[in-house]
Formats: sequence, structure tokens, C-alpha cells
Amino acid sequence: MRVSHEVPFAMMGHSHNFNDYDYALVHLFPENPNYFSFFKESLQAGRETILDNSVFELGCPVDDSFFEKWILKLKPTYFVAPDKFIDKDFTIESALKWSDFSKRTSQKMIGVIQGKSLDEMEECYLAIEPFCDKVAVSFAQPLFSELINADKDTSRLFGRFFLINHLMQKGIINKNKK
Repeated sequence: MRVSHEVPFAMMGHSHNFNDYDYALVHLFPENPNYFSFFKESLQAGRETILDNSVFELGCPVDDSFFEKWILKLKPTYFVAPDKFIDKDFTIESALKWSDFSKRTSQKMIGVIQGKSLDEMEECYLAIEPFCDKVAVSFAQPLFSELINADKDTSRLFGRFFLINHLMQKGIINKNKK
């Protein structure tokens, strides 16, 4: 297992000592040029860098043209296709649209599973998996609180395990894709 923690900007210079890869939040680039430069230098040093669409931090994905501009400027190892919490349809449509961008620019893409139910999560996975280089599961799924009878943090932790186990038991997960 590889780990990356978000850290305050003042500690980012030390983060290479404890992070296995770097994880950037796109909405912070315009307000802090040094934040952007840190990730550009990380990539030049050969470190894997993921550029996130900031949906968790902002509540909705950033504007497509804004996101595209920063992907092309940074050229991350992967970018996270814009998704919306519990919105399977938006997330599928977005992953398909951004897969075209991914092919055109040779930028690798991570898709995120979204949905209101296990059935919707399955449908989302099956729809986006063929178009993504990696598939991710957001920790902030309201469904996890329904599935795991515990506090929010515990539900988020074990909800991911539950969902992945469920998808594996049904034979849905492509074991050749991270």
C-alpha cells in the first residue's frame, strides 16, 4: 500500500520523506504559485503526482476549462476526472468526456465511483472502468453511513472496504486495473 497525506504548505518540503506520491488540489494553484511550483518540481524529480479536481474541498468540481488549463500546465502523472458526490449520471458522463481529453493529450485519468446505492455504485464502476487508467472510491459517500452502523469516520473507512469487497464478490472489479 502506498500513502500520501495532504500537508500544510509550510511542511510540503518535508512531505517527500513520508509521502509515497504527491497529491495536488487544483483550486489552490492560482492563489499560491509556490504550491503549483512544488508539484512541477516533484514531477521533474520523477515523483508520481495526482492532480485532483477539488470536489471534496469545494462541494462541486471546478470549471472544465479551468481544470484543463492546469492539467496541461502541470502535466501530472494522473488527473482525477471531475465527479459529483452521489451523482452517478454526472460522474459517468464526465468520465466519458474526460477520457477523450485523456486520449488527445496522453494524460492518464483516474475515475471516481459515485452513486446513491450499491446498484448505482456498480453501474458507475462498470461504465467508467474501461475509460480510466485507475478507478478510485471516494471516502465521503453518504451510502457508507447506511451500510456501516458507526460514527462518520469509521463508516468512511469501512465503507470503502465494504464496497470493494462487494464489487469483488460480484466479480465486477477488473483485477488488472488499479
